[in-house]
Amino acid sequence: MAASSTISTSYNVRETTTLESIPRPSSHGRNLVINRTSTSYGQGGRGSSTVEKTTRSSNVYQSVPEGTYSTLASTGANDVKETREQEKKDMQDLNDRFAHYLARVRTLEALNRTLADELEKLRLKWGQETIQIKVMFQADLDDIRRELDDVLRSKARLEVKAASFETEIEDMRLL
Repeated sequence: MAASSTISTSYNVRETTTLESIPRPSSHGRNLVINRTSTSYGQGGRGSSTVEKTTRSSNVYQSVPEGTYSTLASTGANDVKETREQEKKDMQDLNDRFAHYLARVRTLEALNRTLADELEKLRLKWGQETIQIKVMFQADLDDIRRELDDVLRSKARLEVKAASFETEIEDMRLL
């Protein structure tokens, strides 16, 4: 017949604080009591062992096994360090991009000022040149207009004279 073995372990953890039951990461006193009872049944025998551990500590996190905090702290520190380095690289990249953008804006602003000045000079020059050209040719235009008016008046007189001659020629034919 095969022998069966059963191990039963029960833990009773009791935690008390000297102040109120509000967990605070401060240096107030704290008691931790761990009772462990193991009972093994097997091969007809009965065995029992009891382990009791009582810890008094001012550290709130004393119940965590030794080395856990240093592992967590170094892992957390490494994560924070990597994150900070990545953020630093990102910020440097953004700063470089921003500096490039500002340089481009300054270049375009300078070009814009240059073009605006050139446009203003052209506008001033255009107005002056048209006025100078108008003054140069105004006298000639006035003379030509006078001559045109004289020619039109002469033409009108000649047309009136031609009409009167035609009337005279008609009257002579009828006689």
